[in-house]
Amino acid sequence: MALGLGYTLDLGWADQAVNIPSTPAQAQVFESPGSFWHVLLGAAAGVLPGSWPVLGTSLFGAYQLSKVEGGKPFGEIAGAIIEFALGMGIAGVILIATGRMK
Repeated sequence: MALGLGYTLDLGWADQAVNIPSTPAQAQVFESPGSFWHVLLGAAAGVLPGSWPVLGTSLFGAYQLSKVEGGKPFGEIAGAIIEFALGMGIAGVILIATGRMK
């Protein structure tokens, strides 16, 4: 039972666009209550000054990938990273709109 929207993104188009045969590439986004926190953490990382967003992104990615050892499916991990990226995108739009980033 999904606790969120339970949306699956098909990312196989990237390989198809350059004619590379591959296995299905899917990410499960907004499938848990944690999805909100992933977006919020991404937005928080996105408004940090200088190179700090790179550190925040690296730490989040490493944290998510560490869950592989516990058996978390790669599709869920990919979804969490996409949710984080969405939050960073939201932060970017806010920074541009407020004139803090050009």
